[in-house]
Amino acid sequence: MARLGKSIRWYLLFTLLLLIAVGGGVVWFWMRSDELLRAQISQQLDQLVPDWNVQIGRTRYDWKSQVHIYDVAVQGQGEGQSLVQLPEVIVKIDVEQFKKNQHLLIQKIILKRPTVNLVRDAGGEWNWQKLSPPPQSEEPVPEIEVRDARYHVVLENGGGRPPGEVIIEEANVRLVPTGRRNVSIEGLTHINQVGRLKIKGNWSVDTGEWDVQGSVAEIRTQGEFLSLVAGQSPELLTKLQDLDQFLKNYPGQQEEVIAQTALTTPMPTGTRAPDSDQIPDFGIGVLFDLDFAVSKKAGVPEPDFQFKFDFKDGLLTNRILPFPLSDLQGTVVWNNEFITIESLTAFNGPAGIQTSGNIGRQPDKASFDLNFSFRNITLDEDLRARLTPGLGKLYDDFQPAGVFDLDIGVYFRPETGFKYRNLLAKVRNGSCRFVKFPYPFTGVEGTVQQPGDSDVMHVKLTGLAARRETSIDGWLRNPGPEAESEFTLSVTNLPVDDSLLTASPPPLQKTLESLQLQGQLNATVHLKRPPGLGQKYHQRMFVELHHGAIQYLHFPYPVNDMTGRLKFDSEEKIWYFDDLTGSNGNTKLIGSGTFDDSVEPGHLKLHIEARQGSFDSQLKQALSPEMQTVWDKMSPRGGLDLNADIEWRQGTPPYIHLPYVKVSQGEMTMDWFPYPFKNIDGQFEYGQRVSDFMNGQVHPTIKIKSFRGLHDNTQLRLSGDIDWADYQDAKDWRVQLSTLHVDDLIPDRMFRLALPPDLRKVTEELNPRGNPISLSGTLDLRGSTDPKLPVTAGWDIAAVLSGTDVWAGVELEHVRGNVTSQGIFDGQSVEMRGEIDIESADLWGDYQLTDIAGPYFLVDRRFWVGSVPKPLRPVRFKIDPSQIRPITAKAIGGQISLEGDSLIEEETIYKLKIIMENGLLEEYARLYLPGTHNLKGVINSWLELQGQGNNPATITGKGQVLISPAALYELPVFVQMFNELGGLIPQDKTAFKTAFAEFDILQKQFRFNQIRLQGDAIGMYGYGTARFDGQLNLDFYSRVPRNNLPLPLVNEVVNMASRDFIGVKVRGNVNRPVVTFDNALQRLFESNPVRDAMRAPAMLVPPFTFPNQPFFSPVPNGNIPGNQ
Repeated sequence: MARLGKSIRWYLLFTLLLLIAVGGGVVWFWMRSDELLRAQISQQLDQLVPDWNVQIGRTRYDWKSQVHIYDVAVQGQGEGQSLVQLPEVIVKIDVEQFKKNQHLLIQKIILKRPTVNLVRDAGGEWNWQKLSPPPQSEEPVPEIEVRDARYHVVLENGGGRPPGEVIIEEANVRLVPTGRRNVSIEGLTHINQVGRLKIKGNWSVDTGEWDVQGSVAEIRTQGEFLSLVAGQSPELLTKLQDLDQFLKNYPGQQEEVIAQTALTTPMPTGTRAPDSDQIPDFGIGVLFDLDFAVSKKAGVPEPDFQFKFDFKDGLLTNRILPFPLSDLQGTVVWNNEFITIESLTAFNGPAGIQTSGNIGRQPDKASFDLNFSFRNITLDEDLRARLTPGLGKLYDDFQPAGVFDLDIGVYFRPETGFKYRNLLAKVRNGSCRFVKFPYPFTGVEGTVQQPGDSDVMHVKLTGLAARRETSIDGWLRNPGPEAESEFTLSVTNLPVDDSLLTASPPPLQKTLESLQLQGQLNATVHLKRPPGLGQKYHQRMFVELHHGAIQYLHFPYPVNDMTGRLKFDSEEKIWYFDDLTGSNGNTKLIGSGTFDDSVEPGHLKLHIEARQGSFDSQLKQALSPEMQTVWDKMSPRGGLDLNADIEWRQGTPPYIHLPYVKVSQGEMTMDWFPYPFKNIDGQFEYGQRVSDFMNGQVHPTIKIKSFRGLHDNTQLRLSGDIDWADYQDAKDWRVQLSTLHVDDLIPDRMFRLALPPDLRKVTEELNPRGNPISLSGTLDLRGSTDPKLPVTAGWDIAAVLSGTDVWAGVELEHVRGNVTSQGIFDGQSVEMRGEIDIESADLWGDYQLTDIAGPYFLVDRRFWVGSVPKPLRPVRFKIDPSQIRPITAKAIGGQISLEGDSLIEEETIYKLKIIMENGLLEEYARLYLPGTHNLKGVINSWLELQGQGNNPATITGKGQVLISPAALYELPVFVQMFNELGGLIPQDKTAFKTAFAEFDILQKQFRFNQIRLQGDAIGMYGYGTARFDGQLNLDFYSRVPRNNLPLPLVNEVVNMASRDFIGVKVRGNVNRPVVTFDNALQRLFESNPVRDAMRAPAMLVPPFTFPNQPFFSPVPNGNIPGNQ
């Protein structure tokens, strides 16, 4: 501006120089011609400014007091273009004054159609500055009138860029003297790309001070005016190009760069616009009036100026704006110190922007202070694309939408940098989704306020989350990438729905989905971000759940009426679930847990306690398939308390541990043993462990810590484990009862029906009854979810009999003692072995046996005691030779041995061998024949029996009995017999030294082949039958001493006729025998039975033999499960 002022002043001085030259020539002119006048003026100019190279075409004096000078040109030395071209100059003089006082006074100069060519080189030097200054003049300044002038200003820029040009045409200017050396200026001209310019002002020639005021009306420009101004200032053009480059890169710049680029310093290296003469297109089209005032004071290098732009209309379409703005109106004032925006408004439909403030102009005072008002601005992606990185980050964090009003002051000071102040944003009908928890908030209303110069923005918003009132309170300091902030979000009665799940972090989302959580939440979320680059939000969340429900995907037991508290701290990255309560019917649940998000992919832990629960269908459906299998197999009912620990990592099966499961007042009927138990109390544990029967496999397991149940008076107590494992296409399960106690068992029909078929048949055959039995030991059961596979079993059990009646081929009553059983059931057949250890038992209801002991074996419904046949099929238990021994028992002072073989069918087929050794007849008499005192003898006998079922008609067998000595006189049969013989009774009560009988069993009777009673005084021999019902049909003959017959005649007859033989028939029953004499002595003597009976007795015990049919063969070192 200062240099342009000097150019204008030079032009006016040149005009005055012409006055001096003309004045000097006019005096001489009175006596000379026009040519001489031209020469005289040229000479004067050469003397005054010899280096100006002034050319004058011609001159003329019109005798009207006017001198006309034509074709005047000024061309400096070495210049190719004229600096000034004056087609015609008219100088009007005061002739009267000249005539009167001989003083030349120029009244007016008229310059017609002048052309001024001003050139400023790239260094800032004007072409006129190369001319020497004209001499000072003391003459008064005349009126000067410039008509239709043309000014051509060329501004060279260097760097290969074309020069800027300003063309002023049709310039009409009048300089009217207001004093001797002062003038006023008035003018009207046209400036290219601007319009018509009106000016007025004043100029003091001697001091050089001047002032100009002017105006241009209705300037309409699409950038031409900016091009005009920028073309006169390389510095301004560079700044405009830098600004354009910045806007193209925006919003990739930092906030501080905005102020520095626009006002003070160049762009950083790498972002400066390349050298070009291209004026940036900022998308500005405006219509405005321009008023200006420029004044120059003496000694001041730069004029004082003020440009006032009154905008009447305009359109802004720059890409930095989220939408085009129209109806631009307002006032901008530009002076030496500031660009002042008094009020500038623009609109886009209902949206509008208003700004006011000051922008410092001088580089050393670079600053600005602007106030903006935004109304009805829509938050959308167009706006987001134009935000600075800091504000863009804030926008991305909250993803806002809606309409807002914003009042904000921004200022820049070199010492403080870029700052906000007096920020007030009002949101209407907005919405947002916080990126860390993108739950949709709608109907957002509220304010964001930054009072005064505070660097803290206060946020206070309210809205709706799922139509629930929600609030956001907080603050933000130093908005931008290093911002510090703290926010609190509060909501009540927020429903747990798909929106909440979608908003949750992925690990938590999957957890909530697996929990299938429902209900309402009262939530408070604290968000805090420390200052600095790259900082993250620290989240703390406090949630209260009410009216909730949960149905965990991996344990879908519905829990209702849930309440609880949730806490989360992003530094820990752990969700805490505290004070959880809920119910399912009468079942009350409490719980707690954590979800650890600090480890990938997240780790859920839950602890749940259930009280007053029950075995119902909902609980069953919540269990795993393995547990449901057990449920179906056991049909549980009753009360249930439990503690559950659940752990789950995404992508892996959940780990469910129930360390405490308590059953009370329960009922159970096991599928594989359908014997119902009631009043069950037990404690269990459910978890996982490495399989015992599937190598290396981890599987569910139930530990039975304690179990007590009743069936009528039968009490069951047990402990053990239940395991599962994958096997082929099915799930195998296993029940291991490490301790099993059954007290007061009554093996009634229900119990027998619950047993596996083979065991049922054994039990049916043994037919235990009477007093209850107690069992203890271990039991191992195994089954599968494959219905084609049967349940198998292994056991090691001891039974305690307390007066029980059983059938063991013979009827045993009041059995007291122990029986062990070790066996397996493979789903089809049973293999079992055991030991009998009976203290006492009654045989046939009358005869007591004690110390009954010995082994027994059962294979494929084949039951052995004592000897074992050679096995013909593999068996799993080892046959210990030391165990192959008869079952023995004590009776009447002797020992009984038993061996047996039976095939358990509907009608059991059996074979037995019983041996009696050293039995005492006197003990027998003492126990079973009260009133007898003289029965004595040692009994040895054996008996083989075979039969089927309980039908006596099927029993066959044989045996022998030997008694020695044989004091049998007091036996009822012999008492009756000897009473009949009268005097034949010997005096020796022993009667016999030996008693021997050999018999067969057939057709429900004992068939005695021979009976031999041998004594010193008498001998009796006989045969016959004794039926099972006690009926006797025995025939005896006796050889007695001859002197024993009391009647002389009879004695002689008998001696002569029978050779000492007496025949006796015994009929009746064993308790009341009927004895009669048989006189058919000859027939009796000659009969074969008599002759056989007279042979010497022989005890020949045959070995026990087995039926000739294959049964089983041994497995080397075979074992029974549970006895390994």
